[in-house]
Amino acid sequence: MKFRLCFLIAMVVFSGCAGEAAEEGPIEVPVEDPEAPVPPPPPPPSPAPETEEEDRVQPPPGSAANFDMIDDAFVDEDGNMDAEAAATVKPGQMVSWTHNGKVIHRVEFSDVPPDARSQDSKDLRPGATWSFFPRETGKYVFFCRYHEYMMDSTIYVDSTAAQTP
Repeated sequence: MKFRLCFLIAMVVFSGCAGEAAEEGPIEVPVEDPEAPVPPPPPPPSPAPETEEEDRVQPPPGSAANFDMIDDAFVDEDGNMDAEAAATVKPGQMVSWTHNGKVIHRVEFSDVPPDARSQDSKDLRPGATWSFFPRETGKYVFFCRYHEYMMDSTIYVDSTAAQTP
């Protein structure tokens, strides 16, 4: 009995809804104004600024040789990287490191001539420079304390080296 009563009520309700919709006519759907201006698309993102030569950290004046520190390499003045990066200077000439990367580096020496004094740069942050003045002739091998792949770059100190302009 309950089922029949529910069914009967449902039929009355649905028939009443159908009758009202039929009497009112079709449902109106709003249409956009075809003459309304369409907003322009957003501008494309601007390209990342390229590092200009003026924006790069430059070696200090008087530097006989410079090693550029990029995020993953020591780069000599000829573009050689890491183990191939090298410079030859006279005793007492300045060798510099310029930090043009984004991560911290620390220059340390793994091999120096027997009478030479070994130094390290401490932490070098982006934009920093560090200079070293090797006094003893021989081979100075350096690396980055924090990046094991940045190693075996070399400074040769030779008293007969050509004068650097």
